[in-house]
Amino acid sequence: MQGFRIRRFGLMLATVVLATAGLGDRSHAATAALEALPYPVSPPALDYGRICRKPETPAPLSFEWYGWTGGPVPVSQQQVFADAIRFIDGGSEVARDMPLARRMLEMLVSQGTGGTLEARRRLALLLLDDRAGPEDPKRAASLLVEATASQETDAALSLGRLIARGELPDLPLSDAPRYLGIAAGFGEPMAALELSTLYASGALPAPFEGAAAHFANLATINLQTALASGNCAVAAEVGQFLLDKKLPDGPARAIAWFEVAAKAGHRNALEKLARAYSAGRGVEADPAAARRYWAQAVDAGSVTGLAALAEQDLTSGLDTDDVRRRLQLGMANGEPNAFLIAARLHRGDFNATADFTALQEVLQQAATRPDVSIFTLDILGNAMLSGQGTKPDPQKAKAVYERVLAAGTPDAEAIYGRYLLKSGGGVEPAIAHLQKAETAGSTLVTTTLADIAACRPDTGLDQPALLRKAASVGNPLALRKLARLAMDAGDKAQAATLFEQAASLGDRIAMVERAAAILGDGKDAGKSGAKAAANLIEAAGAPGDGMVAGRLALAQALRNGRLGEDAGRSADLLQSLSASLDPAADVELARLRLKSGNGSPIDGETRERLQRAANAGNTDAMVMLAHLPATDEAAAAEAAEWLVRAAERGNAEALSALPTDPAVLNRVTTGLETVLLCDIDTLAQKARLHRLLGDEKTAAAVLTTAEHVATARAPRQIFALAQAVLGLSPAAPDDAERAARLLLKSAEAGYGKATLALARLYDGGKLGNRHAEAIDWYRRAAMADEQTAVPELARLSNGGADAEALKALKSVAEAGNVTALRSLGMLLATQSGADRDEGIHLLEEAAARKDVAAMKILARFHASGIDGQVSAAKSTSWTRMAAEQGDPEAMFQYAIALDLGFGVESDPKSAKTWHQKALENGFVQ
Repeated sequence: MQGFRIRRFGLMLATVVLATAGLGDRSHAATAALEALPYPVSPPALDYGRICRKPETPAPLSFEWYGWTGGPVPVSQQQVFADAIRFIDGGSEVARDMPLARRMLEMLVSQGTGGTLEARRRLALLLLDDRAGPEDPKRAASLLVEATASQETDAALSLGRLIARGELPDLPLSDAPRYLGIAAGFGEPMAALELSTLYASGALPAPFEGAAAHFANLATINLQTALASGNCAVAAEVGQFLLDKKLPDGPARAIAWFEVAAKAGHRNALEKLARAYSAGRGVEADPAAARRYWAQAVDAGSVTGLAALAEQDLTSGLDTDDVRRRLQLGMANGEPNAFLIAARLHRGDFNATADFTALQEVLQQAATRPDVSIFTLDILGNAMLSGQGTKPDPQKAKAVYERVLAAGTPDAEAIYGRYLLKSGGGVEPAIAHLQKAETAGSTLVTTTLADIAACRPDTGLDQPALLRKAASVGNPLALRKLARLAMDAGDKAQAATLFEQAASLGDRIAMVERAAAILGDGKDAGKSGAKAAANLIEAAGAPGDGMVAGRLALAQALRNGRLGEDAGRSADLLQSLSASLDPAADVELARLRLKSGNGSPIDGETRERLQRAANAGNTDAMVMLAHLPATDEAAAAEAAEWLVRAAERGNAEALSALPTDPAVLNRVTTGLETVLLCDIDTLAQKARLHRLLGDEKTAAAVLTTAEHVATARAPRQIFALAQAVLGLSPAAPDDAERAARLLLKSAEAGYGKATLALARLYDGGKLGNRHAEAIDWYRRAAMADEQTAVPELARLSNGGADAEALKALKSVAEAGNVTALRSLGMLLATQSGADRDEGIHLLEEAAARKDVAAMKILARFHASGIDGQVSAAKSTSWTRMAAEQGDPEAMFQYAIALDLGFGVESDPKSAKTWHQKALENGFVQ
């Protein structure tokens, strides 16, 4: 028989980490000691198919236990014990019932015969599990000590482990080696491994030199012996031991151990392999392999596998009776994940069909269980906040989220922090919880903290760094947000790569973004590109997890013309979401109905959609309800209340429409302090409200925050804030300076509209005499292809009297700007001598560049003799050229010239043709 491959590496159990916390510099020595220990890293080469004992197939229940009242039963102790184990494990044939199993084991232990030693151990473990009833650590310890005294090896192992983990507070840590030593001495390999790490870590003093290495070697001997004798279930424990060490190669090495136990049919090993292939931990992610192992685990009696298989099917868009049957079985067995997946199913996450009544039934049942998932509680709390299947009740929601927080895990901190953000519980407390969660290792909050970083520069958080951190572990939302940052920075190639990565991880919105980019990019929009885009579009709207977000994104992209012709497709997509009861979908469906209603009164279904979305916190729905015609005073009061609620939550449109009543303004500004504000217009409106209340200091602080937020974003966002500042009423003396500062930053970043706006601000006189700067920025705007800047330069040149403006106009014309060629040409052509000739030449150059306006100007100049000589022939020639370029007015004028024979031979037939063309192109005759 080939023995184990041995190598030296560090092993740090969670229990060891806890035990050594606070040891300071000694922790480094402990780590070094662990790294020096020899541990088995790969299974020995044995004929496992021949030697491994298969798990026994459980026999049918020996008694009808559900009606049992606690009295004697006509079955043996062995049968009672076997039935109790069935109720502990659960499965498709016998639902898990830990309280009943505890009662059954209590009966066995009370009988006090020799066959109850394993019953004592099992009962002790149930006394530490709140799913079975009130916990009783003291009695659990007593039972395990009794069983150990009777040489029950598994009891000794359990006792030693529980003491080491601190779960039996009445027994000191120093007792752990005694019980682990008993188990190790009777051949238990895991007990020897536990002892080895306890001594190597320094959690307990070594009883002799080399104790850690001694017990590591004893573990190898015991493990070899156990495997050779057919106990292959222990391989799964060794694999988990390696996983718990968090070594770089630990997950990959654990797989080999799991496979040994899995091939023998052990359920827990099959579950571990399924999780590994699902998450890509230790092996390459393989959903098909994960599904195969989950199916085998279910056949072996796995309750966890029931929910996992259902989740995998629903995520991929498969909603069948079999899937729902698995969920029902999972819930009947008390599997926490089954309740979570069922809640998401009834919320409409997978099929865009919500059933809030069924949702509440699942949530209320789950909430009674001590092992309910905090993610299920999150759904329950949100349902209470938004009124999904119940009346909105913020106080009950708060109690639910406080229960979540009491779980004490990093993810619980994360969920509670996000609750504070969405419920208006305060930005500062929310940030504190989120940062605590992130520091403790929760991956749920990194993108949320990145959003906060973008909205609150004063926190010192680094948005790109946070997003990169989340993206590095495969967070698709982080990848999509990084892609948008790349787009803002003008790096389309990087954005495309990031959108592709996010889409490959199932992000529906990223799929739409990438499809739109492919179709909008001439380089990629060939036959292969069109096919790739079509595949992305199909995947984005397919049934399964995220289909609501995907179809909403598709509808918006179609309406914006980014995915080709809409042709009613966006409306069809929205209608397919009518049963989703999703707030965003409800709002879009309401808009669709109001748009098609031609001013008719709103129907009951649409009003119900808006009210449901508004109750869920959608501020757009609140504003729409506020703007509905009021039929009486009560309706008017309700509409006014919706407007205020939307404003309190930071809706810019609502803020701009608020009445100037100080009571309302004070209420809204107070509410805004509890909300994370990121929208530029919202921040500007918040400043306006403080000005209306006479608080210029706070208004200025808000605008400064807005300025910091905007300058960290794309140039167009900086420009938007500048425009908002200029539009504030009441205005402040420094608004123009602030706007100029913002426009300068945006313009220097290459945003042409900002360049033009800055020129106009300098030109308008609000900043004093900035004439020269206005000319320079108009020139820059024109160079940036902002065509309306050219007429402004022409205006400032004052018929050529302003040399600097004229010089700027000439520089733009010399750069080939057609509008500048025409404007300068018009200006000079009205002069005399050489200037006039140069002007005509410039107009002709513009006309040669297909500038229709220049052609029409030349036609008029030649007809009136501005060029020094009247020429009907030249005039009509330029008119014809403009007509041939598709200008309707030129078509009409050329038709008249043909009728009259003006500069051309009279041709009534051709004239009629051109008249018809002018009419067809919209020129009214």
